[in-house]
Amino acid sequence: MSTYSAIGSFSPGSVSTLQKVTVPKPTPTGRDILVRVKAVSVNPVDYKVRSSRSPTGDAPVIVGWDAAGIVESVGEDAKFYKAGDEVYFAGAIGRDGSNGDYALVDERIVGNKPSSLSFEQAAAYPLVSLTAWEALVEQAHIAIPQDTTQDLSLLIINGAGGVGSIAIYIASKILKIKNIIATASRPETIDWVKKLGATHVVNHHEPIKPQLESQALGSSVDYVFVAHDTDAYFDKAVELAKPFGHIIFINPSSKPVQIDSLFQKSLALSFEFMFAKSATGHLIHTQRTILNSIGRHLDAEPSSSSLVTKSYKFNLANLREAQQQVEESKVFGKVVLTLDEENWD
Repeated sequence: MSTYSAIGSFSPGSVSTLQKVTVPKPTPTGRDILVRVKAVSVNPVDYKVRSSRSPTGDAPVIVGWDAAGIVESVGEDAKFYKAGDEVYFAGAIGRDGSNGDYALVDERIVGNKPSSLSFEQAAAYPLVSLTAWEALVEQAHIAIPQDTTQDLSLLIINGAGGVGSIAIYIASKILKIKNIIATASRPETIDWVKKLGATHVVNHHEPIKPQLESQALGSSVDYVFVAHDTDAYFDKAVELAKPFGHIIFINPSSKPVQIDSLFQKSLALSFEFMFAKSATGHLIHTQRTILNSIGRHLDAEPSSSSLVTKSYKFNLANLREAQQQVEESKVFGKVVLTLDEENWD
């Protein structure tokens, strides 16, 4: 039986549970494609699944839901890709992740790798791009204009995080929103969000409303996108949203929330879960469309096309370190690991 190397765990817990494993190499069937992984990036979902999911039977839990690579083979019903195509994808949370030599993924949630990006750069985009696009375009229904700037205001909580970073890019370059306010507090993160297209910056460690007012933005905004802890920001988001505005969260709440405050202002509330489409099969094909759309925009402006702030060679020690950094919120942008052609021991 053909096998491949990956990094996984046989019990939930800290990064110390991760180990190099050898697992059966799958053969794609149906709409699946088998991708030779060239680079992966790390997201909070990695440590959340690693610390909570128990293996099924003898198979380890392999996380990692951001990758770029080359198609090796395709299932009999695949029609979008062929062997040799360069692709990028986030994958499905109910299946093995991409932290290894190969990943099996449904072609309908895979995009063509932007030609202007390296595998390392491309691996930083899929999960966060899908999350931000679905939140702003599908959930909040912000229209994509042709050329004109939209006289709207968008507040992005956790602007320097992975989702916040690409949300700023999408809001600036694609949605052309006039006022894009990002939260950041350190000099390096303030510079980062401005580079990506934020027109204003507020410090999330201080009351936000006075900072909006001091920058002539009024006391509230049309859209509040919370790419952080829902419990910590629910009441604040309601306070900062304009009447008839829209609030979007990307994390579940761990406690009951008071929705009467939404009612009083006729606010719309959305929760965005990037894996919902692959988990339910509903609108699954749209993720390929989104990734290809993002890719075209990135290719049009390659000079502004990197979310990578830290990069490592893919191996066990480095993956443990990368996941630990993300878990402790020690990074901004994205952390990426690249796989060499040779063995990555």
